[in-house]
Amino acid sequence: MSQRVRHLLESMYNKSYLRMCESWGARKGSVNCFARLREELQLSQLRRKIPSLVVQIWSRHSRVTFYSGSQLQPLKTRQSPNMLFEIEGNLDPDNTEPIQANMESGGISILDSRLCFTIEEGSAIMFGFSAEGENVQAGNIRIEKVPELEEMVNQINAVSESIAMDFVYMNPDR
Repeated sequence: MSQRVRHLLESMYNKSYLRMCESWGARKGSVNCFARLREELQLSQLRRKIPSLVVQIWSRHSRVTFYSGSQLQPLKTRQSPNMLFEIEGNLDPDNTEPIQANMESGGISILDSRLCFTIEEGSAIMFGFSAEGENVQAGNIRIEKVPELEEMVNQINAVSESIAMDFVYMNPDR
C-alpha cells in the first residue's frame, strides 16, 4: 500500500477496513458511484464525515470524468450491470462540476465513495475502505483458505494497527 494512501486512511479513521477489491472498465454514458439510494438524505446528513473512501488505480490510457460536488447531492441510484450504483436522472449542473482526467500513463485517485464518476476509456482496480462500524454495501472479501493466502492476510494486517482487511475464508474444495 502506498505510504500516501496509508497516511490518508490513518488520518481519517481510527480503524478502517478494506472491504472491496474489484476491477471495472468503461461504460460510456453511465454516471456511477459506490453509494446506495441517497435521495431521501438532507444536505446536513450528506455533509457528515466521509463514510468510506475508494482508491482507484488506473490503467494506461484511461479517461474518467469525476463530478465534483455530486457527493453532496441527494441522488436516486439503481444497481447497474457493472455492480456499481448508477445515477437515475441528471446531476444538478449548478452544484456539480465535471472534471476530466486523462491518465495516459495510468494513475491513482482517492475519492469519497459518494462521489460520482464516469469511466470513458480504460479500466481501474478499485479498493474500498470504510470506517469500523460503517454500514457498507460491499461486504466481505472472499479468500480461499489456503496457507499461502492466510500468510498474506496476516502480513497485510500487520502493516498497520488501524487498517485491516474485512474478509471471510472460503473452503477451497467448493
